[in-house]
Amino acid sequence: YAAMDWPPKRAVDVPTLLVRSSEPLGEWEHAYDWRPQWHYPHTEADVPGDHFTMVLEHAPTTAAAIESWILDLDRTAKKGA
Repeated sequence: YAAMDWPPKRAVDVPTLLVRSSEPLGEWEHAYDWRPQWHYPHTEADVPGDHFTMVLEHAPTTAAAIESWILDLDRTAKKGA
């Protein structure tokens, strides 16, 4: 899954939010960070839970993080208008 070649080959000119779980799935004993990375301009939101629980029992918190980001985009756009 992590090795899939799905990321874009270049940056996209749209606001991007990377929502990341704050807990790994199971034990993590590697020296490198287990959390996903995005190598283009973006905003990160670390939310409670793992890959699955962030959208199950932690769904309200995850949704609030996304909603907050969207509202910030809206406020920024209105200031620039």
